[in-house]
Amino acid sequence: MGTKESAPEDTIEIKKVTTTETIPYKQVIKENPNLEKGKEALIQKGEEGQREIVEEVTYTNGKETNRKQISDKVIKEAVEEIIVRGTREEPESVPLTPLTPAVTIENEKADPVIITKEESHTEKILFETVRKENKDLQKGVEQVVQEGINGEKTIIEKVTLTDGKETNREVIREEVTKQPINEVVEYGTKEESLSDPLSPIQGLQVGDTFNGGVVEGFIINIPENINDLAKEKNNSNEQEYYEKANNHTYNSVITKQNDVFLYQPIPYNNEVVNLFNTTDTLVNTVKLNQEFAKLLNAERQSKGLLPLNYADYLQEGADTRSQELVDYGHIVVNGKAHVRPHDGSSFRTAYDPTIRYGLSENSLIDRVLGNPYTILSEKYLAEKVFNTWKNSPGHYSNMMSEHAKAFVLSIKLGQYDGQTGNPLGATFSGDSQMSKEDNLFMHELYKQGKLNNPNGIK
Repeated sequence: MGTKESAPEDTIEIKKVTTTETIPYKQVIKENPNLEKGKEALIQKGEEGQREIVEEVTYTNGKETNRKQISDKVIKEAVEEIIVRGTREEPESVPLTPLTPAVTIENEKADPVIITKEESHTEKILFETVRKENKDLQKGVEQVVQEGINGEKTIIEKVTLTDGKETNREVIREEVTKQPINEVVEYGTKEESLSDPLSPIQGLQVGDTFNGGVVEGFIINIPENINDLAKEKNNSNEQEYYEKANNHTYNSVITKQNDVFLYQPIPYNNEVVNLFNTTDTLVNTVKLNQEFAKLLNAERQSKGLLPLNYADYLQEGADTRSQELVDYGHIVVNGKAHVRPHDGSSFRTAYDPTIRYGLSENSLIDRVLGNPYTILSEKYLAEKVFNTWKNSPGHYSNMMSEHAKAFVLSIKLGQYDGQTGNPLGATFSGDSQMSKEDNLFMHELYKQGKLNNPNGIK
């Protein structure tokens, strides 16, 4: 039985949608005393304007779930239609002598129509990056201590239109409506050795070779030493550690490879891996199982099942299983699940013969990135593996077994393998608490070859 993938998360996509609308033109009628009454002349053709509307549309799993307008601006002003209407009264006709020629009076050109108006638009004021020296920060390390935020200004202009066409534009005033906030970046100048394996940069140094590239620098969002964080952890701040483990922030190493800069989470080095796996310095084993028990038993009780007790007598065997799987790098060995990497025997052989034959197993391989809180918070780790198994029907069935009476959880950290972050191996075993006598009887049959591979035992 292999690891099942978690249920897919919603796919959320945000798009900007731009539409245009027509602005109808106005009709202006001007009287002209030089034009005969009752006559009209078109001196300026009307033109429709356009406005552009930009909306932000959110799609969840391909369906629109939200729409909001973010801008509405005129991109083309409407041009007025101007009609000249005559008001000249014609006098009564007087007979002229044949020698007096008729005089044709031409219409005079209409006076130009001049309109002025104010227009406004907004522009971003880009934030600046301020770099500050930090003598207590190691050389080559940078950290953002204040995020930059762009400001905004409104520009008001006077626009002159002559017969509907723009002939002049000038800025009247500018108003800052939102001040920008500068980004503040601290850069380290401390000349100490960077080899501390428990520091945020995990002993890496500028110029080191890392994952096929050369280390150029670091982005440190969590500057604390992991050992200091472990010492400061207590019951009063465990919720804070859990929340920081969940905020998707991590420390990064910047490498250059073939003139391309890469940003990768800083992996945990072997000293941190050993500290996690062989001591309770970073994660307390009992506390980890207590956090898992809260989730497990709440789910069991919601199904009308009895709660399970933490079986500390299974811890050594579960630790062996988690460690060998994370070292192997996969939970399936030669196409078989729940067997041991070194000889292909049943997972049960990791446990003492007096307790092994009533056990079931869940296992998984996951990954953790360069956020130290993810390997310090027992609540975060317990929730991470519980939710993975909960979303896998076979693993969920194991946790909800009506035959189980006790359980154990083990989590081990793997050495960096060139992929993103470090592998994390976990094992859950449920125990039906078969009697010692029955276990030994089964084991004797197994040794005599009379136990025909029940439940995967080899």
